[in-house]
Amino acid sequence: MHNSKKPAILFIFITLLIDVIGFGIIIPVMPSLIAELTGGNMSVASQYGGWMLFAFASMQFLFSPFLGNLSDQYGRRPVLLFSLFGFGLDYLLLAYAPSIAWLFVGRIIAGITGASFTTAAAYIADISTPETRGQNFGMIGAAFGLGFIIGPVLGGVLGEFGSRVPFLAAAGLTLLNWIYGYFVLPESLAKEHRRPFEWKRANPYLRNTYLENRLSQPGQLTVCGEKIDLGKLNLPVYVFGSREDHIVPVGGAYATTGLLS
Repeated sequence: MHNSKKPAILFIFITLLIDVIGFGIIIPVMPSLIAELTGGNMSVASQYGGWMLFAFASMQFLFSPFLGNLSDQYGRRPVLLFSLFGFGLDYLLLAYAPSIAWLFVGRIIAGITGASFTTAAAYIADISTPETRGQNFGMIGAAFGLGFIIGPVLGGVLGEFGSRVPFLAAAGLTLLNWIYGYFVLPESLAKEHRRPFEWKRANPYLRNTYLENRLSQPGQLTVCGEKIDLGKLNLPVYVFGSREDHIVPVGGAYATTGLLS
């Protein structure tokens, strides 16, 4: 296990990085895609975007403890690989979504499979020693910050070639990482340390500590120790609008937010 720790930690870092890049890469083009599918203006696109964010966050809230409990019973590796594969297919679904309803379906799937952050954190806890625990968990914050810088810039640049191109790029990155993980990622949780699935532990409404740790302040969401100001997610869109010639400035604005954070 010792010899496999370095590639495993690298895989977890890349997985978290790609997850956040995949989230950031679609932000600059999402308003344009919503407007394209609904035929509405910026106000309509903003309303749909808000409901999609709600659907995504709700699924993460519901399924984070569920996937965490599955990983306690079956191991971290299958849950992580399942989440990555589902994420990749979801981006393909979003890229070819024929209607706004399919975008909602895609965001729901993304929320479910994106709940892998908890399993990734559990994997790091499994393979860390007391001496390396702080360093390895600090890597989560580094992946989150770096991904939120790279993702919007990449999305803004690729969005110049079409509102659906960033989704295809995110799908390619995710599926490549899934292939990489399939061959290099070892299991971190030994069978003797596993425990059976319990619905009580998988119920987010009974996990008061879980909720309190994430809703640290009104308007903020904490993911793996990183606070996201939910108000910042909409600010650049309102400043620049959803026109195609504003996709690059929107991406740059989000990247600046990530860099300053």
